[in-house]
Amino acid sequence: MLLHHDGTLDDHVGVILLDPGNAFGLFVASNSNPGIGNQLLEPVLAHLYGPEPAVPAPAAIRSSGHAEEVAGVYVDLDRTRHDLSSGRAIMPMLQSRVVAAGDTIWWAGRQWTEVAPYVFQAPDSAEPLVFRDSAGAMPVMQTWNTTYERVGWTRQAPVHAVFAAACMLVFVASAVRHLVTRRRWRQGRAAQWLGLAVALANVAFAVWFTVSLRELGSSTPLPALDVAFLTLGVAAAAGAALLPGFAFSAWREGWWTRGSRAAFTLLAVSAVAFAAWLDYWKLLGFRY
Repeated sequence: MLLHHDGTLDDHVGVILLDPGNAFGLFVASNSNPGIGNQLLEPVLAHLYGPEPAVPAPAAIRSSGHAEEVAGVYVDLDRTRHDLSSGRAIMPMLQSRVVAAGDTIWWAGRQWTEVAPYVFQAPDSAEPLVFRDSAGAMPVMQTWNTTYERVGWTRQAPVHAVFAAACMLVFVASAVRHLVTRRRWRQGRAAQWLGLAVALANVAFAVWFTVSLRELGSSTPLPALDVAFLTLGVAAAAGAALLPGFAFSAWREGWWTRGSRAAFTLLAVSAVAFAAWLDYWKLLGFRY
């Protein structure tokens, strides 16, 4: 009897192989995916039990159109969705792209040929990729060690990265503008100070989020520093809720120059949108 199990957590992989009859066991853990354990299994099994009998290569299916159907960006299903670590789904290593190339697909640096309906095989892989429908919605991709779900463009890492970067650009520019002009504030001083505070808080939160993304939510209770930054995010979101009202007053009362009012309005819109983005990724600290 031969017992085998493997598992992944982000980019960490563990593989265990047990043969009780021969008093043999193997356990390998690595911090890369695929890991060294995946590479050791075949030579170890060949050494213990001889080479695997040759199996004729299955015939390729042509002109099915399935390659185009399954193409897209996929995200590992082995992730959280309801706490602050759900934000790790935007890490590039957790998103994987399947590219259609005629009747074949490219994935993980290899070309895969369809050998059965929605089953694709690579010449140098013993395990196929299997695509199946997910309750009439996006398809899922089953590999030898995990399952991926396809996501639309609104959930893809580049879209969120561009959105966050655009917000950060507005916050940094607003903070600099407020700091440079603060001595000349005559009207709407409360609005200006609040805008400065929200911009700086969001920049600080983004820096912490970027640095902590890999380990975010991996331990409980949360470290005090994480709690502090999550509280900062809530404070920034609360301030963002007041900025549109100040922007309306600025236009109605004629505060500042037209360009300053436009810049403040852009800050208000960006701050509200960024707060909604934080809420989408369960990053507002009131949950914790």
